[in-house]
Amino acid sequence: MGENIPKYFCKSCGKEITKEDTICPHCSSDLKKVGKDIKVPVGGVLTFTGSLSIKTIKEFYEKNSKIKFLVIVASIISPFIGLFIAGILGIIIGLIVSVIVYYSSPYAVTKVREIKKYKSKSQG
Repeated sequence: MGENIPKYFCKSCGKEITKEDTICPHCSSDLKKVGKDIKVPVGGVLTFTGSLSIKTIKEFYEKNSKIKFLVIVASIISPFIGLFIAGILGIIIGLIVSVIVYYSSPYAVTKVREIKKYKSKSQG
């Protein structure tokens, strides 16, 4: 699988530019003043549907004990917060939030790590 290469865009006109550009070749904006947007294509490591398998979730939480702890805490606290805010309906909403956090954490954490990795590569 090929490396994900970040792409840069002018914040003024939105068109693609190179990392080295200081003036936008499309709209002539000073990129030091208006800035650049960076978009990092990420994918292939973990998909959302792939993160829903029990095996993938188990492996993720075995490797990431701190995140596992935070998810357990969030799962315990969410229903109680819901109880204090909205009563029985709040408990149900809290349980739903707990399930969503449990299943979406592997995907979200992996994608955030990929983005940080490629942003640090592109700035270095």
